[in-house]
Amino acid sequence: MSDIQLKYEKLDFLSQKEVNDFIDFLLTKKDKNYFDLLSYKEKIKKITVWSDEDLKVFDENKKLFNNWNIEEW
Repeated sequence: MSDIQLKYEKLDFLSQKEVNDFIDFLLTKKDKNYFDLLSYKEKIKKITVWSDEDLKVFDENKKLFNNWNIEEW
């Protein structure tokens, strides 16, 4: 048995729980700094990109809006 395990087994139940909680905390802290490049690349691939054809509608609307005659009161 390892030295850590022997020490752990000598602790009472509440102290063992505290050790477990601390280990869980350290593991979650480690996970926050972890950067998964493969899943990031997959996520980026799913982002939609607008084509020039898609953007034409906005250009046409801009022209129409600029040609709009505003009534004066």
